[in-house]
Amino acid sequence: SGSACSKGAKSGVLDEFGLSQKLADSALRISFDFSDTKEEIDKFVDVLKEGQQKILKSK
Repeated sequence: SGSACSKGAKSGVLDEFGLSQKLADSALRISFDFSDTKEEIDKFVDVLKEGQQKILKSK
């Protein structure tokens, strides 16, 4: 079995979305656990959005 981050074959799920290999290779896999609180998830989303804005501004 391969790890979630192993390179090579495109993910079947991402393939179903019709993503190119390049785009699929840049995908971010995020997992949550039943013990994660709404507040923790909200904080994660906020930090993710901040990171996205920094990346977009740097282009």
